Amino acid sequence: MGREKEALALVELATRIRANRFDAWLRRGFDLMDSGEHEKACWCFEAALEINPDDPTAWLMRGMMEQELDRNEEALFSLERSLDLDPQRATTWALVAEVMERLGRTDEARLCRETAAKLGL
Repeated sequence: MGREKEALALVELATRIRANRFDAWLRRGFDLMDSGEHEKACWCFEAALEINPDDPTAWLMRGMMEQELDRNEEALFSLERSLDLDPQRATTWALVAEVMERLGRTDEARLCRETAAKLGL
């Protein structure tokens, strides 16, 4: 019984460390984004996604940075992944619309803007 308790404690510790690393990468990404260092911020959001690939905020932020860097196809992939995980985020729909416009996909952009508006943006 003692070994099981010890193993459980180690699993709980590993989970906390992993969560802290994820949060640290996100915070660093936000700081770099705020200072205009979009490429470095993008790397930080990618590092966060290596830890938690199912976080819609990290995908959204990665998409925003890719959009800032004019990497529209990559931005669209990231933003669509964010929507897969959280389809109720109006901001993401609005950003998808912007990227669709840049890619010349105006009909799809219009639908995304309509969805963003329905969600309260």
